[in-house]
Amino acid sequence: MSSQILSNSGVPKLICQKAICEKQNPKNKEIFSCNLQKTLNDDAITDCKGCIGKQKDRNINYCQINFQDFFLQLITQRKEEQEIKAQVSEMERRLQQIVENAKQEIDRAEVNIKKIGETIKSMCLFQNNSKLEECLRLKEQTSLDLVKKMIKEFREKITIIEDNQQQNNQQININPDKLNIIYENGTIIIDDFLKKKLSQMSQMLNSFELQVQQINRTNDNFIQQQNQIINTNYKQIGKVDNLKFKKIYNLRFNRSNNLFAFGTNNLDNNKAYCAEIWKIDNNKIKQVQQLQQYPDVTALCFSKKDDSLFTGSLDSKIIYWIPQSDGQYKEQELKIRKDIKGQINYIEINQKSNILAVGSEELNIYTIKNNELLQITQYLQQVKNLAFSNCNQIIIAQFMINNKEKIELFQIKQTGENFEIINLGEVIQTQEIQPITTTRFLHINLQNQINLFQLDNNRFQKIENYSIKKLNSIEKCGIGFCSNNNNRFNLLAFSQNINNNQITQILKINEQNQVTLLQSIQQIGLKLFFSNNGQLLVIWNGDSFVIYKNTSQTI
Repeated sequence: MSSQILSNSGVPKLICQKAICEKQNPKNKEIFSCNLQKTLNDDAITDCKGCIGKQKDRNINYCQINFQDFFLQLITQRKEEQEIKAQVSEMERRLQQIVENAKQEIDRAEVNIKKIGETIKSMCLFQNNSKLEECLRLKEQTSLDLVKKMIKEFREKITIIEDNQQQNNQQININPDKLNIIYENGTIIIDDFLKKKLSQMSQMLNSFELQVQQINRTNDNFIQQQNQIINTNYKQIGKVDNLKFKKIYNLRFNRSNNLFAFGTNNLDNNKAYCAEIWKIDNNKIKQVQQLQQYPDVTALCFSKKDDSLFTGSLDSKIIYWIPQSDGQYKEQELKIRKDIKGQINYIEINQKSNILAVGSEELNIYTIKNNELLQITQYLQQVKNLAFSNCNQIIIAQFMINNKEKIELFQIKQTGENFEIINLGEVIQTQEIQPITTTRFLHINLQNQINLFQLDNNRFQKIENYSIKKLNSIEKCGIGFCSNNNNRFNLLAFSQNINNNQITQILKINEQNQVTLLQSIQQIGLKLFFSNNGQLLVIWNGDSFVIYKNTSQTI
């Protein structure tokens, strides 16, 4: 038996209504594929397994895609576009501040930058009052008529997107007799197509950001101006090139910091392996295993008591992986009594490895017993980030409510073998909790700014001192944080471009929450990941891993 949780993925199950399929087996009448060829009539937009084999007009070039893959990829597309549009909006806001402070310098640049921003937003598939948005919002309640309208809208959107790309000198392939996208043997690989669009939008977004950076250099030297003692020596110990995937959702280390696992959108021929485990041994990096899970693995975490691994995916499935004697991982049956709702955004486990917190469109907290997840509680709010306090009695959760961020605390109360979860809201409201050693919780908000929270002595507060405010005035990307280094300080890293010099800064946040520089590395990353002890730093630059190790005795 598979341990994959076959949950509600949001893809509607629709029945073909064509007369030729009336006598088909009900299972074969489920809508299986859809056609993007613009010349087809409404009846030919969708096909079930029963009518796919029927005689078709050979003069028509059918462009068929798998309906389930199409729907799941649109869910991912919408999320990516929301994040891109949020970044564009924030950069426009920051741009306006710069305009007010130095109007004469940036009048000419302002016009060009805003034009790029508007072009990016116009390229998005999901606009106001779109059938795409309505269809994904209704999920299982979506009607066949609405699906047809959605597909027709999507077909028209292809041309709109490519018109915008032509205006911005994007390289595309155009065939006036067919769809203006590449397909083979009458089939469109929809995820490749959408990924290409996102890549082009991201390139324009980078252009947007670079132009803003060119007129906002006043804060770039902030880190170098701080009083500091350089006492770390992170050196490159390895690099892994030519990786197949182009996106990493998260990367986590095991308890011994010699294994790391990550989730990807790997699009190999089998569409099967979206998680990988790698090993660091004597400063050598090698792949241990590709884990078979599809679609995208969006969250994962190692157990704290052994090297077992939990992975969660785009379609709400969780898999539990157990290491075998030969070092390979095997899927272990994992029981759960209620499906998880929506894409899994974050998974976290406590130090005793008996409580698992899963964040998706809701927060689910489970006890782990005999390979079964027993739900303790559930909160119907979208979760972006999770952490356990150092005392393991508090769960810190970052929620998204109506596109606004909120932090809430949850107390874990144990009586014998029974657990109770108490929602404390935004403040500590009980004195039953034992003294808490300092726990820092960092997350990146929609404006790409660092939000730092500190939990200690039964107090929870947001840190907003001069160091943090100044840090947030710097253009940066790929932010990484080491939250479990020790109780005295934590590590922070980010990449930036200073005078066309691409570097990664490694910083320390001390007991007084002051930020100082430890080291600068001549390497830029899209995402940065520390090991649990802070001794290793993995930099992901889009097509390769670069691994650094601190060779000094202390940090």
